[in-house]
Amino acid sequence: MGLFGRGDKTFTMRTDLLSIGEDYWITDDDGERAYRVDGAAIRDRFALLDAEGREVATIRERTFGRDRMVIELASGRKAVVKRDGDRYDIDVEDGRNLRAHGDLIGHDYEIEKRGPGGKVAEISRKRLRLRETYEVEVEADQDPALMLAIAVAIEALGRQ
Repeated sequence: MGLFGRGDKTFTMRTDLLSIGEDYWITDDDGERAYRVDGAAIRDRFALLDAEGREVATIRERTFGRDRMVIELASGRKAVVKRDGDRYDIDVEDGRNLRAHGDLIGHDYEIEKRGPGGKVAEISRKRLRLRETYEVEVEADQDPALMLAIAVAIEALGRQ
């Protein structure tokens, strides 16, 4: 059973996934390839593809500020991830505003709703012994593509 109870999803990501021009797979809790991050040839744009190769999200640097990235989901929904000191605020177009805080550099942090509501995802490398690898656990009622895209955006912003 995961952090949130039954039905949550766990994915494994690599911290070096943002190497220029390289693609990396994100695996599910069964070890199956679930998503692929296409790092493109430039560091300010990434695509999140499902296992069949369909683009489910685009993550790109906002042109007027190096402290934020825009996520555009295939559904048309958008979110902006912006650095705010030692945390990240995530403004989702549908009004669900989130915040990421904790040890962002060490990949031990959580994403929670701003205001009432609590944690919706947890990112941790504590349970994994593999170097450069961490888990993303997503609450069952959350969009995994959005949560993974947020983790990619935070990773990219953290490397700037």
